[in-house]
Amino acid sequence: MYGKLVNGALTLPAKKIKRDGLLILNPSEETLSLLGYKPIQYNKIEDKEGFYKVPVYSENENNIIVDYEYVEITEELND
Repeated sequence: MYGKLVNGALTLPAKKIKRDGLLILNPSEETLSLLGYKPIQYNKIEDKEGFYKVPVYSENENNIIVDYEYVEITEELND
């Protein structure tokens, strides 16, 4: 899966991309790379009772990296 970070949020490519006046259906990995998309690497994290996971995005030269942070579930969220 490919994506890019836009203002810190993960954006996935559309199934249809308009480029140079052409409509590209189901763009190839090469096309996505040319458009600035990178492969997404998901790092696993175990579930932890009383917490939920929030994704944290970063990138390096070759990949978008998805890590997770634990956030404690409060009583307000349970109501």
